[in-house]
Amino acid sequence: MMDKIRTLKYLGEESYKYSKEILGNNGKVWFDFHFDKFFKVCDLGLVGERCIEVISVGKDKDIAQFLREATERLRNAGASSVVIDAFNCETMYFDMMANESYTDEKSLSGKQEKKEILKRGRRSKPFKDYLQNDDGSKLQTLHDVMSGKGGKEVALVIKVAIQIGWITKPTYKAVADEFGNIGNRSNYNKYINGDKFTSDEIVGIKAKLQN
Repeated sequence: MMDKIRTLKYLGEESYKYSKEILGNNGKVWFDFHFDKFFKVCDLGLVGERCIEVISVGKDKDIAQFLREATERLRNAGASSVVIDAFNCETMYFDMMANESYTDEKSLSGKQEKKEILKRGRRSKPFKDYLQNDDGSKLQTLHDVMSGKGGKEVALVIKVAIQIGWITKPTYKAVADEFGNIGNRSNYNKYINGDKFTSDEIVGIKAKLQN
């Protein structure tokens, strides 16, 4: 098996940092404790590039279980689909590694290709599937209110729509696919996952939606 040089293909340093951030204090302690048993963040040798390297040899089943639980915790904490997909994909990879023997680079490469095909084939949930009891009027109102908005403003509208029971929490991709250019993912996630709006801002959007 390719042990010490195996790296997490999809779970990069940014996903690692974001995961710790959204899990909060208790979850972050749990995450760090288990993560440090299996992985380490290291330099790739290129300027500014880092990777996550496997350091626990022969622990693929345990690693997969950790990633499985991390996925569930991240999902419950409202993580973006990108991070959740990364963890899901790596879980599948370590499940395969636990059940099959790899003897050379070529065989490992074949499994990675299969994994990439599966990842590309995974369909994301459209925004309309997050709407609750909508006859089309709620979606139209959301389009009207969000027209010309991006980033923080979009996150505010979505946050209020969740609060009043119009929608369940959608992914960034679902919102972007439905409403077009809403700004970058990191800015949107910062506001949708944080407590960054005033009561006046929330009341104002609520009035526009329910008017």
